[in-house]
Amino acid sequence: MANEKPFKKCSLCGKVWKERGKFLSDPAVLLIGYQAHFKYPDKGLILFEHHTADCGTSIAVHVGEFEDLYDGEHYDELLFGTDDCPGYCLDEYNFKKCENRCRVAFAREIVNLIHNKKAVA
Repeated sequence: MANEKPFKKCSLCGKVWKERGKFLSDPAVLLIGYQAHFKYPDKGLILFEHHTADCGTSIAVHVGEFEDLYDGEHYDELLFGTDDCPGYCLDEYNFKKCENRCRVAFAREIVNLIHNKKAVA
């Protein structure tokens, strides 16, 4: 399709990734952070850097664009701010999987998959 929208385009250098798999497998695309959205976890942001000699811009992608990579359970309860919460979501550079049955757990698992290069197209 000629009018098919690419997965992402770098706002600085104009590099285009037509597919998510190409974006995730590009060695110049580095995972740099995760910003949780506690009310709507699929609106959380996974932060990447387009790291080349000519570019170094950040690219933010909503967790929802990777949601199909997760095949586990979704939980309704938000544990953030409770004694059960390890606080991982407060550190945008922490990519650890959260073992809690929390509303945001699926998003953290997606980030963990990407971080460990286990994500596939």
